[in-house]
Amino acid sequence: MCGLAGTLRESPDLTAAELAARVERMAGQLGHRGPDDSGSWSDAEAGYAVSFRRLSIQDLSPAGHQPMVSGCGRWVLAMNGEIYNFRELRRDLDGQGIAWRGHSDSEVAVEAFAHWGVERTLARLVGMFAIALWDRSSGTLYLIRDRLGVKPLYWSEVGGNLLFGSELKALCAVPEWQRIVDPAAVLDVLTHGCCHAPRTIYAGVWTLKPGHLLIKRVGAAAETEVYWSLADVAVAGMRSRFGGTAAEAAGEVERLLREAVATRLAADVPVGAFLSGGLDSPLVVALAGGSIETFTVAIPGDNDESGRARRIAAALGTKHQEVRLGEMDLAAVLERVVERLPDIYDEPFADHSQIPTLLVSELAASSVRVVLTGDGGDEGLMGYDRYIAGPALWAKGQRWPTPIRRVAARVANALPESVLKGGLHLLPRRLRPHSGAAAIHWLAAAFSGDLSRFHSELTAVQSAPHTLLAGPRGRAAQAPAYPGSLEPRDVLRYLDGVRYLPDDILVKLDRATMSVGLEARSPFLDHRLIEFCWRLPPALLVGDGGGKAPLRRIAAKILPPEVLTAPKQGFSIPIGQWLRGPLRTWADSLLHSAALEALGVRPQPVLSAWRIHLSGERDLGHGLWAVLSLAAWGRRWLT
Repeated sequence: MCGLAGTLRESPDLTAAELAARVERMAGQLGHRGPDDSGSWSDAEAGYAVSFRRLSIQDLSPAGHQPMVSGCGRWVLAMNGEIYNFRELRRDLDGQGIAWRGHSDSEVAVEAFAHWGVERTLARLVGMFAIALWDRSSGTLYLIRDRLGVKPLYWSEVGGNLLFGSELKALCAVPEWQRIVDPAAVLDVLTHGCCHAPRTIYAGVWTLKPGHLLIKRVGAAAETEVYWSLADVAVAGMRSRFGGTAAEAAGEVERLLREAVATRLAADVPVGAFLSGGLDSPLVVALAGGSIETFTVAIPGDNDESGRARRIAAALGTKHQEVRLGEMDLAAVLERVVERLPDIYDEPFADHSQIPTLLVSELAASSVRVVLTGDGGDEGLMGYDRYIAGPALWAKGQRWPTPIRRVAARVANALPESVLKGGLHLLPRRLRPHSGAAAIHWLAAAFSGDLSRFHSELTAVQSAPHTLLAGPRGRAAQAPAYPGSLEPRDVLRYLDGVRYLPDDILVKLDRATMSVGLEARSPFLDHRLIEFCWRLPPALLVGDGGGKAPLRRIAAKILPPEVLTAPKQGFSIPIGQWLRGPLRTWADSLLHSAALEALGVRPQPVLSAWRIHLSGERDLGHGLWAVLSLAAWGRRWLT
């Protein structure tokens, strides 16, 4: 894993040394992503320069140094990520007269581009990557992001000059770049806890969307193209449904998952794995083999599943380590972590599971350089409650006339949690949300107008976030369009795949792990597995109602029985309780009128929500965490 930053200037008005100094200053902000090596490359005549920070994983020798120039001298590559099928690609390139210098995946990538071209190479790459590829002969820059959006890549145009980097802090190092907050992105954060691609918290700065490449030719405007689309995959899956049995579907999922795990174990450094007490990460660990090291976090209270993770580790024979928050000064640890979050994430980010993810990343980084994770299993194989009960609940809500639905949604958002939770009696008990806070969104979402709105409500961190804003509000990011031929469950899975997964889950994982120089690899995000799972009818994924039916069949053969009955938690935390307790002093320092008004947030409703939360009348922790994340980011980056 690594970090990259660069620029392409419309007017080549800087010397090679000046260009190099500029991009090295940008990449200097990314040292945590690549602590092992650094390098830069510049072409003063073309106005292009790129700098790199390397975390050495494959080929630890100087032969893996980046930026890397192809053997023919035409192509210059800087790549953050991993190409998992690089050995296969290298075998296919043998005989092309390439004088191989080392055995890194980045060298295979640059030679593949040189021999097969951009389009053919992208079709063959299996991996996670953000790539800056410069064609010296045509003066063309290609910025490329992997299919699912595992690796980040930001870009902006300032005075006709293109800037790009792995994190926003790299762009912040450019003197002429101005930090102007986008009000619409603030609304995104208050609604879903994150900014929705392609926009970022800053006006005029964009994140390249998954499966896209940006093409910038000297003297021409930047253009974006799609080289892989989840919409196309979903439609293709509908047209070519898997016709086998449930057992046959599970067998193919197992084959693809085993291959994905095996390729992600390839490294010249130690590899470990995150381990929860659920289903996805234990499966990954079991398929990886018992010699792997595993890591988890023990959280005080009902959210703690470390005991189950410990028993799974013992059954699989792993060397297991855990962070036990109960044995620490909880307030001191949490304050240390939350103070770091604005620097780690660069923009307001309010998925509070970022806290345990960071803690377990710190633990793992003390022993290994690479970790396998279970991320993507829920989105790819229908693991969330919303896939199981959501469509039926939404269909019931649609029977009401539109005016009544709107009133009902407002009432649902205003009622006490006890009433809201009781209102879910229309669902079987095993399918109901586990908390009153979740019930708010489930019931309010049921009265939404379409499935996109329904999904937006289900994934929202608070209701009516626009009421918190003062002054220009902008428009909340529209829910992505979806292919009209999809079944309701597939619509929800699709929307998770193009929004919730890349904008939330993968941002959380990338920043937390890379902040400590740790590479995270997620076998469930292998695009070949994703494409096969989209061929499976929802009935084969949901099975008897528990979700992820193929994985449960696989787990029944190789995991302890308790894994199959464990409720889904992951690295979850009692954020509401913590805000009333060990994080209260930190929260109080942020929730004051001046700080909120500076961000365009109305203090009165926020402070009112804070009082209600502290009283215990309602748990408003999720929504307050979004406001606090915004305020903490503003204190770090705008003052």
